[in-house]
Amino acid sequence: MKNLLLVVLSALLFSVPSWAANYHVRKAATGSNNGSDWTNAWNDLNNISGIAAGDTVYIAAGTYTGAYSFSVSGTSGSRITIKRATVAEHGSSTGWSSGYDGTVTVNATSSSTTFNTNAKNYITLDGVDRTKFILNGGVVANNGIILTSSGAHNNIAKNMKVYGYKSFGVEIASNAGANQITLMEIYKNGSVHSDGNIHVGQGTNVYGYNDVSYNVIHEAGVSESDSPPDPVDNIEMNLGDTYVNIHHNEIYQTTWDSNDSSSKDNIYVSASYVRIYNNLIHSDPTKSNMSVFMNVLYQNSYMIQQVYVYNNVFYEGLGGVRLTQQLGGASTLRFKDIYVYNNTIHNGDLAINVFCGYPATAFQNILVKNNIFHNSVSSNPMVNFRESGVNGFTFDYNYYNTTSPSSTLMKLGSTSYTSLAAIRSGTAWEDNGGAGNPLYDGTAYTQLHLTSSSPSPARDGGLNLSSVFTTDKDDIIRPQGSAWDIGAYEYHGVDVTPPVISNRSPIPGATNWPITNRNVSFTISDGTSVDRSTMLFNISGETNSTCSTSPSPRTVTCTPVSPPDDVATLNIAYNRGVDWNYSTTYTGNVDVYDTVGNRQTTNWSFTTEAFVDSQAPTMVAGSQSPAPGATDWLVTDRNVQFDIEDNIQLVDTSIQFRVGAGGSVNICGSGLLCSWVDPNKRIHAVYTNGTDWGFSTSYVLYILQAMDSSNNNFTTNWTFSTESAPQPTKPPSDIEIHIESP
Repeated sequence: MKNLLLVVLSALLFSVPSWAANYHVRKAATGSNNGSDWTNAWNDLNNISGIAAGDTVYIAAGTYTGAYSFSVSGTSGSRITIKRATVAEHGSSTGWSSGYDGTVTVNATSSSTTFNTNAKNYITLDGVDRTKFILNGGVVANNGIILTSSGAHNNIAKNMKVYGYKSFGVEIASNAGANQITLMEIYKNGSVHSDGNIHVGQGTNVYGYNDVSYNVIHEAGVSESDSPPDPVDNIEMNLGDTYVNIHHNEIYQTTWDSNDSSSKDNIYVSASYVRIYNNLIHSDPTKSNMSVFMNVLYQNSYMIQQVYVYNNVFYEGLGGVRLTQQLGGASTLRFKDIYVYNNTIHNGDLAINVFCGYPATAFQNILVKNNIFHNSVSSNPMVNFRESGVNGFTFDYNYYNTTSPSSTLMKLGSTSYTSLAAIRSGTAWEDNGGAGNPLYDGTAYTQLHLTSSSPSPARDGGLNLSSVFTTDKDDIIRPQGSAWDIGAYEYHGVDVTPPVISNRSPIPGATNWPITNRNVSFTISDGTSVDRSTMLFNISGETNSTCSTSPSPRTVTCTPVSPPDDVATLNIAYNRGVDWNYSTTYTGNVDVYDTVGNRQTTNWSFTTEAFVDSQAPTMVAGSQSPAPGATDWLVTDRNVQFDIEDNIQLVDTSIQFRVGAGGSVNICGSGLLCSWVDPNKRIHAVYTNGTDWGFSTSYVLYILQAMDSSNNNFTTNWTFSTESAPQPTKPPSDIEIHIESP
């Protein structure tokens, strides 16, 4: 029995759940510095220790010099998070001051990576506001953030400013998948060749594509006076299948480095399985900055394939897209399945530039379609092939506009083509192409939209590429007219603004949302009119609800502020029909159009409250022996028995029992024989007194402690009294005793 008890106790110890915890970092904390609250916070990043899946480490405003390398992973449902502290999340926390909601600056003082996920998974680094979470490498540290390495996956870095690192600002290293760099500003990183602001290494598609999105990435290179100059890049991918989406970023180079005349490419691609879309890429026209440079080195046999470049604006600099096979390599296939679609390339030195020692064998299925090429500053052709005899390319549905100093639309080797007719007769390309002034709304890089005056085929003359993508750079649905437009932007009339989603409840990023509050609400408004028939809403990927149908038990009501159905403002109320789960992050997803076809898609997340067990263990009714108030208890019955139960998790090692105010304390395994009636919930305890009880004595029995896994404590006491002592036997009174003398 004793061995069985030990086995049960061991199983209990290993089965107690670990609950997510919050920890704290504050530079000036003077308490015990164990991270437990703001008073006792850790003083720097390198002091962080003991965190586990589901935990969050909050960092207060201040200047830090430490670095942190993760030692454990989170899980898909319990991420590990490091996050800047805000009033919204900590206004009532122990030791909190509103001044802690401010700028966090980490100044590197060694070569160590500031944040290194160290091949761990499901980690989030969140600065909340990228202007208030700053990582400064000081040209001392090698990397700002190593988001992944050695196959790590599902890590996120967002809302930070990262600069001054010698190698990379942020790196997604080898064999990684489903990692995200988003809402960041990353600049002035990288000091030697193959370094730069962001590096994406060889990936894996086991977990999904990596993602680089909604960032501002600029001015690669750590120093304004470095010599020799830095041939570094804003985003670099080399020698591997990277599996990455690069989208909705602003990427640029400027003349900030006056000593640097070398090539600093905005996106360097020596990799496969890459999608580059919906980006704004602009450069100083005096610098040799390629927008997208696909390069195969002569000393290796790697082939670049499955690269999509679409819906981007490339503005000035050296050009738009360059494909290069360096001389000296073998005459083999090096570029396959490259798709350049619906880009606007404005005043780049060379919109498309192909440099290859083996033009007849190096390319297969390179499709260039629906692009606008505009040149009014360069003497070079807009499309240039260094060699003639190129195979594997198709150009069609592109729109050309060139003015002095060059009138050349395309050049193959030494042959120049100055008109569409010449291209068609000399190459069999551009049967559906066009030429002329596209009549933008302006020529700044923030403009370049087609207008109502834009001619065909720039408007309504493009090829339908909906098998690849369905929206333009502004996420406006294609087409808006009778056919697709050419270039990055789809013309869609006077109203170019999609509907606006506001008044979201729960608010984005809300925490501790009550599980019983099943309601989600938001408002859709539009300058023209919301098309309520298009409204789709779901929570975390569930089946969509619309204004007319909702899968049971969910309900959605769509209430216009004023009729008719297509109105300027629509209030949406969703009811889940069942309670939420505890400690779960949910994402609300909205997809809606206005009546002229502008589309809005958005999502936001909120987290429900953690389960709080406030119910202490209890005594099982009728289990006490002796029963409370019992009398005439046999002094020879030395056993006391009782059962204690809890609704969640009873901790048997916490039970303390004592007889009388001065008696010794007994615990399970030492004075108490304990056995589970219902594992982890109900326990039966037996105490055996060392000697018989005293006659005619009242005893008080104490449960001094019985705790559950949430530290709720149960105490009680009860009394019983023992039997009276037996009376001595008297002789009968009618017996006479005669004593005779002899």
